Amino acid sequence: TFYESDVNIKNTNFKGTVAEDAINIVRSNFLMDNVKFINSRSDAFDSDFSKGIVRNSEFKKIGGDGIDFSGSNIVGNKISFENVHDKAISVGEASNFQGTNLIVKKSGTGVASKDGSNTEISNSKFIDVNYATLMTYVKKNEYVGASIIANNIEYKKGKNALVAQKGSSIKIDGKF
Repeated sequence: TFYESDVNIKNTNFKGTVAEDAINIVRSNFLMDNVKFINSRSDAFDSDFSKGIVRNSEFKKIGGDGIDFSGSNIVGNKISFENVHDKAISVGEASNFQGTNLIVKKSGTGVASKDGSNTEISNSKFIDVNYATLMTYVKKNEYVGASIIANNIEYKKGKNALVAQKGSSIKIDGKF
């Protein structure tokens, strides 16, 4: 855990983590570049009330969420996820996330934006997602709906590909 401590993590592998979160960054600025999370029992990376960048990174065999944001402002580029049990990316509690060049394979949910969060995704691929590719909803009653705006994404269309709770929205290539 990094609490009110700005941090740069580069060229680092986290393997076989059994903690609730492999890394938790709270109220800090951060850069994660070329970081790999492999075989984490629960969530791999959790950011609470922080601001940062995640780029050129991989998340494989994750038991919970790959990335879990709360009250944070995050930019992500060139991030891959494979075999993530829950959500590859969970954007919550009034967070803002801008992601480009994301690849999500064999995961529970691709991207979930919830509880007043705003998410923008572009130039990304979602392959063999078990539940929803993109999902928006309210989990905690004190928040309003969430949004996802996606452009130039590849995903398998189907009944649960896009799940938007009433009051939340998903917009793909300019269309709701």
